[in-house]
Amino acid sequence: MRNISLILICLFAFCAPYKAQLSSHYLVNAGYSYYNHHFADIGGKLLLLENDEVIFRAGLGVMLGSSEKKFLALPKASADILFNFKDINTVKHGYYYLAGLDLSTKNIAPKVGISILGLVDFTVGYSFPIGTLSSQKALRGFSSGLSISVPIVMVKEVSQ
Repeated sequence: MRNISLILICLFAFCAPYKAQLSSHYLVNAGYSYYNHHFADIGGKLLLLENDEVIFRAGLGVMLGSSEKKFLALPKASADILFNFKDINTVKHGYYYLAGLDLSTKNIAPKVGISILGLVDFTVGYSFPIGTLSSQKALRGFSSGLSISVPIVMVKEVSQ
């Protein structure tokens, strides 16, 4: 947990000089992750952007899954950078390249992928274990994920 706090402090310290220039948006996130186990991801993200070429995202959530018929709930922090330097007025600007890092109490997983409109992410990476689960099966190896993020403004408008 101490590592998660350190990463978030570094992320916000890095972004602090740009605070006046960045706009922020809150997102609700849900998805699927594979880290040698199958997990459902639920959480929230903070999206920071100055223009549409580079986007920073930081998120907190929980990974829900099972291991040997035991329910698991692992806290998770994530940090992503999305970038696309194509002309902003074309269809080619509808996707972003993604580089990021997921960190839980049991693993750390760098990832790369593609994001459609910054809201739907397809990622692949490699998971390095920090500890083992109750089944003694570490979260090691190839990782993949699919997640969908919905802006909170949109959630408020739909509910009214």
